[in-house]
Amino acid sequence: MFNLGGAMKNISAKAEELVEEKKHAATSLLEKQVKETGEFLSNTLNEAEGKAVSAAEEAKKAAVDGFDQEVEKLADSALQEVSSAVDDKLKEADQLFSEKREALGEPAKSMMSKAKGLFG
Repeated sequence: MFNLGGAMKNISAKAEELVEEKKHAATSLLEKQVKETGEFLSNTLNEAEGKAVSAAEEAKKAAVDGFDQEVEKLADSALQEVSSAVDDKLKEADQLFSEKREALGEPAKSMMSKAKGLFG
């Protein structure tokens, strides 16, 4: 008959060998999945950082553009005020010169008519 004890040992040895192969395959599969998951997370993190940097740069540019527009508005407003003030002062000076010219004109006319009367 059979050597039942030897056959059982042989089956046990084969089973243990098969279990070890399956453990090794499972460990390799898990290591591969861990590596791929790590790479995926790393890539996702890099993409998120890149998007965050881009968003920050766009926000900075928008803020600078907005600031430039506000400064330009303020400068235009100040220029309008200065221009208006200069125009007002020029009008005042023109009016003053006209008044002085008229005031000086009356005595000059009077002297001319006197001179005509004397020499004329």
